[in-house]
Amino acid sequence: VKLAGGVPAYLVPDHTLPLVNVSVIMRVGPDLDTQGKEGLAATTVHLLTRSGTKKLTAEQLEERLSFLGAQLESGMGGGGGMMGMGGIPLSGAESRVTLNLLSKDLDEGLGLLADCLRECAFQDDRLTLRRGQQLQTMKRRNDESATIEEMMWGFLMRGDGHWSNRYPTEASVRSITREDLAAMRARYLGPKNFVLAVSGDFDRAAMVKKLNA
Repeated sequence: VKLAGGVPAYLVPDHTLPLVNVSVIMRVGPDLDTQGKEGLAATTVHLLTRSGTKKLTAEQLEERLSFLGAQLESGMGGGGGMMGMGGIPLSGAESRVTLNLLSKDLDEGLGLLADCLRECAFQDDRLTLRRGQQLQTMKRRNDESATIEEMMWGFLMRGDGHWSNRYPTEASVRSITREDLAAMRARYLGPKNFVLAVSGDFDRAAMVKKLNA
């Protein structure tokens, strides 16, 4: 179906278990990183569901999801995509946010999902934590010959200037600010850049109304 905002939504009701899975697929990938800010898109997507909202701190959001027994996650490289050794995305310009929870808690879960997409707070301590994780990954990037071979093959096939060969560096990761994250979210996260996929225990007509809301 096409929702009121023009978003295509693929709905598959399945009443086998009282669970619902919602995926928001976004055309957001490392090709959107500007020079000197390599790693910005991946950091933005990663923190969408891990750094709080205007209503809830990151800790409060985690506590609420835990109480519901729900999973709300975000990452780059959906649709069968993988992260290469050293944290290098192997897929193209695709990211996703996923929600999995009991069908009885769907309304609250959709509200939390929407808040993360519209009002992510990019909490400072979570940005600092993510930056540290990325820097630790970089230190191990050349530990395996397969990683080096993968990088060199990319340079040979597509050239130094191709977006897939612009890897994050310590300088680029340290340069990413909360303002950079908020600007990328505002520019690229919205109905025109979304595809929805929903499966599980729900009524089709009721789900369309919930997604439109």
